[in-house]
Amino acid sequence: MDAWVFPFMNVYGVVGHTKGRSISKINVGSTNPFVNKLIKSMGDMDGIDFVLKFKGTTYGLGTTFAGGVGNWFGLLDLNYTRTKLNIIDGNIKAFTLAPRVGYRFALPAIDTIKLPQSKFSLWVGTMYQNVDQNFHGKLSKLSFSPKLQSLISAVNKGQGTFNVKQKMESPWNMLAGFRWEITPSFNILAEAGFIKRNSFFAAVEYRF
Repeated sequence: MDAWVFPFMNVYGVVGHTKGRSISKINVGSTNPFVNKLIKSMGDMDGIDFVLKFKGTTYGLGTTFAGGVGNWFGLLDLNYTRTKLNIIDGNIKAFTLAPRVGYRFALPAIDTIKLPQSKFSLWVGTMYQNVDQNFHGKLSKLSFSPKLQSLISAVNKGQGTFNVKQKMESPWNMLAGFRWEITPSFNILAEAGFIKRNSFFAAVEYRF
């Protein structure tokens, strides 16, 4: 939900469902030489895919500053979200900043399909993401490969925990998108991110 509180400033709230997966490479061992030798004798205990499947609720706030000259426009979007996942303790926090510049075209009416005159905007930009991902929780909530699962079950009595820290490989990427204002109330928009990070979203808006 969003609202233009000033001609140059929009504020909005975000509530949604998050579902994803994270893959890391892990080596299984022990600081005890005897136990470590026993583990290694089992084989295939290095370079194991450690897959975290997660889901949860995301909520946050944001603001967009916009302005233009003629049909040229620019905007700056900032938002902050927190996500509570089912497999971890605590929240994941994310901050994004995205400046964009674009041009707005006037499209003629199409009488044959009773489509009124509309506006079509194209833009390019860039996005910065700062995501604090520190997954920590109980091993009993996770699923592993059968061999690793049997090893963990033998030593974990329900109290074992995990901690995985992640950071963005590249916090910046490029953006390109469009908005088609079919009527003053009904809009369609889409945007893609590319180069270092890939993303895509599409939306249908109805404004009161």
